[in-house]
Amino acid sequence: MSQLAWTILISEAGTAIFEKSIDNFAALTSCYSGATPPIDPAPVAGQLFFKTTTKELHQYDGSAWVVIATALAGATPNMDEPSLLPSITATSTIPLAVLDADATVESLEIVTETTTFSDATDHWTIQLHNATQAEDLFAAAFDTDATDFAAGTPITIPVDQNEEVAAGDYLRVVFTKFNSATNFGWTRIILRMVPR
Repeated sequence: MSQLAWTILISEAGTAIFEKSIDNFAALTSCYSGATPPIDPAPVAGQLFFKTTTKELHQYDGSAWVVIATALAGATPNMDEPSLLPSITATSTIPLAVLDADATVESLEIVTETTTFSDATDHWTIQLHNATQAEDLFAAAFDTDATDFAAGTPITIPVDQNEEVAAGDYLRVVFTKFNSATNFGWTRIILRMVPR
């Protein structure tokens, strides 16, 4: 559907007004997704747009559309509790936040419905990544080879000491699967930070 702003003309024919209103609502529902970013009306800084052809979430920075997240690969939605992340069955990058203030990251906490069984061959690594600064926040990726997850029990992963992030930084978690590692069922990720 094209992303146009409609002008509604009031006339004697009430049905024409109703038809234009329906078209207007349909245009509004597609305003922030499609194959190309919206151009009319002009985007504003902070506006979001989901590009359906590449499965990427973009944010307008005032002059250009910037990719801030991609859809999960190998993920299936959990309809029983949609507030949780879906199952993670393949290497995935999970967007966490674009920060609105400077902060110090304290830890990352992960809870999953699945008990994992890992060894040196079949395991996961988990890394907290600052995409804006192109840096990892763990000195080394957390490896399930050293610590398996027990279903429903949180595991807290501390970051490097006093890891500072700035307003506007885009943080994400990268799950990398090796061989036949146990898939994660629903997963909850909690990022603990304090303002600075």
